[in-house]
Amino acid sequence: MILIVVHYYCAAAIGFVLEQIRYRRAPSRKRCLQIVLISVLVASCNGKEPARHEVSVPWALGGKQIVADLHTHTRYSDGALPIDALVRKAYAAGCHALAVTDHSDSHAKAGTPEYLNALASLRKEFPKHVLIAGMEWNVPPKIGGTHMGMLFDPLVEHLMITFKQRFENPSATVAEAFGWLNQAVHEPKQIAFIYNHPSRLGVPDAQVLAQWVSWRHASVRAIGFEGGPGHQNLNPNGAYSLVPTEERWDPAIAHIGGVWDKLLDRGESPWAAIASSDYHKPETEYTPCEFSRTVLTVPEATPAGVLKALHAGSFWASQGRFLDYLLFTANVAGLDMPASPGETIRVSKGTPLKIRIAVERYAEVRANLLTVEVIGNCRTGKPERLVALKLEPKQSDIETTITAAAAGADGASCYLRARVRGQNVKGEPALAYLNPIRVRFDAATKG
Repeated sequence: MILIVVHYYCAAAIGFVLEQIRYRRAPSRKRCLQIVLISVLVASCNGKEPARHEVSVPWALGGKQIVADLHTHTRYSDGALPIDALVRKAYAAGCHALAVTDHSDSHAKAGTPEYLNALASLRKEFPKHVLIAGMEWNVPPKIGGTHMGMLFDPLVEHLMITFKQRFENPSATVAEAFGWLNQAVHEPKQIAFIYNHPSRLGVPDAQVLAQWVSWRHASVRAIGFEGGPGHQNLNPNGAYSLVPTEERWDPAIAHIGGVWDKLLDRGESPWAAIASSDYHKPETEYTPCEFSRTVLTVPEATPAGVLKALHAGSFWASQGRFLDYLLFTANVAGLDMPASPGETIRVSKGTPLKIRIAVERYAEVRANLLTVEVIGNCRTGKPERLVALKLEPKQSDIETTITAAAAGADGASCYLRARVRGQNVKGEPALAYLNPIRVRFDAATKG
């Protein structure tokens, strides 16, 4: 009896709002709000919670797009160019943002007053560009082993000096280093840690996975992986790594069901749509932003804006110029706006998700066919390629529907990510990667 009464009042409420839309010429914004209200009422009358954003990136669909390289070297460690020459070369090649990340080895000059003074001078010379101080830390206990890219907001970059002095040694621990930074910097988004070229040493996937989890649990500043490693001018490609690249991308990221997918399946949210030059010299690396590009959607074109975007996951990356613009969204009735990479939405299990991919090709390859692969675990609870879609030469966007029917290993959510295949301006195969969208299920439907 109670259920009948509830449905009666639900139907009456929906009818009232429909009458308002049909017979009253309300402003368009008000009509939109009324339509949203109807979707909420319908969901409620069906006994389901309305879909909603749980984690949102406010600037995701309206922020500024900038091209970045987050991993480069100069003569302050083992690079071929002085720092001013590298910065000029990078900006001339199309970088809007550049991170200088020289090695933190004790004999190198990264993380020294001289290093930071040089970067400060270059910021004055290039006020319209973003220049970030960083270094590539030798993660203890093995010097020259695992490398972590560390990026610092100018407000806290002076901490690199003390960090290097205290933690660039085999007796240090990651927990000690992260603990010190956690105490010294209270705003998490002022620093970002990136696991550089994770397959370089040939360690098992399980070890890479465990390493990242331990970093992430020690500090939220561990944002993810360098999915597109540098040294792309080497022949054969990937010769720098003990494990060959897969279509130029690190296999921990490129392999469906690999490290990245395993972490996402467990409910972790590392970002890996990062492609860097790792520039040392022209014989082995392309100029920053010439070939490898990380394209960030930022709230503002400043170092702080870049670091916020890196933490949020609002970026994509490609190797070989073939795309100028790439958008991946998931939408469902009830959302105020589509979900973008880095965001989390909450829905009822069995909800159809409308997936949309929009692209803008690089001018010289506008006639090329593109293939979009959507990857995730929302269909069966296991990471897999969910669909492959063709974008014909004159086609700039495509849609498909995927039902969020199963949770992954975490038992509470699933994820969707995408990559785009094409050909670059040299006629070589090229790939672009996007970060994932997470879909969390309502408690009543997650079983």
